[in-house]
Amino acid sequence: QQPRQPGTTLFIQTMGNKATIAVVWFLATACGLYSISMSGFGGLSSTPATATAKISEEKRKSSQQLESFSPIGGWSSPHQVDCKSFIDETDEVYKQTSTEPSFMMNIHKPSEDEFSRIIWEKGCWECDHIKAVTKALSQYKNSYFLDIGGNIGMWSLSAAAANYQTVTIEALPDNYRRFCLSVNKNVFHNRTHLLRVAATEQPAAFRFHKSRNNFGGTRVVPIDSNEYILKDDKDIVQGVTVDSLNLPTQQPVVLKLDVEGHELSVLSGANHFLQNANIVYAMMELRPGLHKDPRWKSIFQVLYSKGLKPYRINYEDETALDIDRLNEWIHFKHPKVRYFDVVWRLSDFVPPDA
Repeated sequence: QQPRQPGTTLFIQTMGNKATIAVVWFLATACGLYSISMSGFGGLSSTPATATAKISEEKRKSSQQLESFSPIGGWSSPHQVDCKSFIDETDEVYKQTSTEPSFMMNIHKPSEDEFSRIIWEKGCWECDHIKAVTKALSQYKNSYFLDIGGNIGMWSLSAAAANYQTVTIEALPDNYRRFCLSVNKNVFHNRTHLLRVAATEQPAAFRFHKSRNNFGGTRVVPIDSNEYILKDDKDIVQGVTVDSLNLPTQQPVVLKLDVEGHELSVLSGANHFLQNANIVYAMMELRPGLHKDPRWKSIFQVLYSKGLKPYRINYEDETALDIDRLNEWIHFKHPKVRYFDVVWRLSDFVPPDA
């Protein structure tokens, strides 16, 4: 695990009647990522100077807006990103989504990323899943959306556009930068909470293993304890457990998990959260071979005990699954297609098109 670095304070002094502005940056890890602890949203610290009065008032209003929107208004994290610190560049690509409500989404260049190409052509990605998630957020009052493996934010931004609170975990800088640009473009600051870490079983440092032509296929791999890590290495990310985030557990939670084969590690680091959270809907991208590790059944038993039932989502229909027969949890076109989506839902859930 990388050592925590001391905070750095930068003072900018202006002349005459202009006020002194103090900007405090906290360097969270040796990989050069800045984490800003925010009770509201904004990166400037409050000072008695009159020039900051307007800033303080805006932060107060932002905080009030957050509380009016969300049951998680009192929650914060040292890993949270201040999206306002990201600025558009001249070659940014935006797409008006086909979701309801629609919003402007920053994407990778379609020629360089398969995920972005589909969004560019269709206006969304996994559109039916997104409809179901927003329906669950609507049906279960005061719920929030937990997106583990957020990519550039198709799911989280769709939920935010519908005025639901979101917590998004995304480690890859190329992805969370675009997420933030979308947040800024649509002014979603009071209902998005972006954490730039990797969710994992134990705290550790990880290196990105990037997928060609698919940023969403990027995985994280543990760093050898003897490996020398450069301070400004942008391919290094800090891994933390979901349990260490102290996420709210009293409000209903709609969960999505898609971390390119890292799912068991994420869930193993979320034992307390899974036991205590009021999970009302969950979607997971899984892989075959679940029956080979007993931890999967233990995790699934926790979800099952909450009244959640699993269903494999096929192209046109779905298949009910049995947690006592995990060897049958495979894609219906296996082995040609290995990845498959499983939705966990309560018996009272009403599908979007019902």
